[in-house]
Amino acid sequence: MDAINAIGSGYGFHSAFFIQPTLFTKRTLSDFELTIPHLNDREYIEFEKMIYKAAKQKLRTLENFYDITGVFDSIDHTIYIDDHHMSDKGNRIIARSIYDLLKPKLVGEIICN
Repeated sequence: MDAINAIGSGYGFHSAFFIQPTLFTKRTLSDFELTIPHLNDREYIEFEKMIYKAAKQKLRTLENFYDITGVFDSIDHTIYIDDHHMSDKGNRIIARSIYDLLKPKLVGEIICN
């Protein structure tokens, strides 16, 4: 991230980094999502949760880091087609979340320039 931020500084652009939700961060799984095979691998799930926790802990103080892992918390219908890949609806929700987070910064930059 430091390298990308440095490149952006040198070339005049700003970067943003997101930690995305996965099947394992979704609070309520649909009937279909409950059939996804990775849910049977407790070791894999615990490893992923550990990695996500460590990443959030390390990166949370960065100004251009965004945690959107909770974006599906209120959704109980199918979003995931496997443990990490989303349906079109899930992708639209992610895109909207990113847009909503970045819009104030983008509008501010347009006004200032």
